[in-house]
Amino acid sequence: MKEAVSQVLETCPLFRGCDRSKIELLLEQSRALRYPFSPGDEFFTENAGERRIGILLFGALTVYAPGEENTPLNRLKPGGLFGVSALFGSPGANTVVRAESEGELLFIGEEQAEVLWEDKCVRSNLISFLTDRICFLNRKIASFTAKGAEGKLVRYLSQCADASGKCKIDSSFSELAKSLHLGRASLYRALDKLETEGVIRREKKEILLLSPETV
Repeated sequence: MKEAVSQVLETCPLFRGCDRSKIELLLEQSRALRYPFSPGDEFFTENAGERRIGILLFGALTVYAPGEENTPLNRLKPGGLFGVSALFGSPGANTVVRAESEGELLFIGEEQAEVLWEDKCVRSNLISFLTDRICFLNRKIASFTAKGAEGKLVRYLSQCADASGKCKIDSSFSELAKSLHLGRASLYRALDKLETEGVIRREKKEILLLSPETV
């Protein structure tokens, strides 16, 4: 396995902290398949019935909810993992994954993945990954049910901010508004109000949460 691919796999949530030689052996035993993709390619669409996990090796992928292809849920970087819910859950897509550039995936099917779960390091990482997904979804639900545009925005910022209270907005503000189920005008009004009240300070694509104790 090429050095660059091995380095990417070490950042994957499934293999974090695992020995590199063990990763390569597990992938060989599980007959993982490398799959090149092009911009616009989609995976885990509603009618595909796919039961496999994917690991992004190179390129850019965006995750959407089925029927909500204009509202991104997540953007995957190399080492990103998807398809776990399709592997363990009921049939039917829970998300749609769309390629934003050329790149390459590593796919592992349902039966082949059993080899991975037998490894203690991978099994522990899988439990941690699923737990993190549950927490992520709980935070999403909380942001959707928070009162008012300001409440949703502050809760979102408190979730993505680093230790210094700084949150970098990777998407456009229009996409952020959609992800928070807000109108674009409502988002800008909330930003202006929170800045006037001294809760946040905007610096181009970064927002500093000045009063996290108000959340």
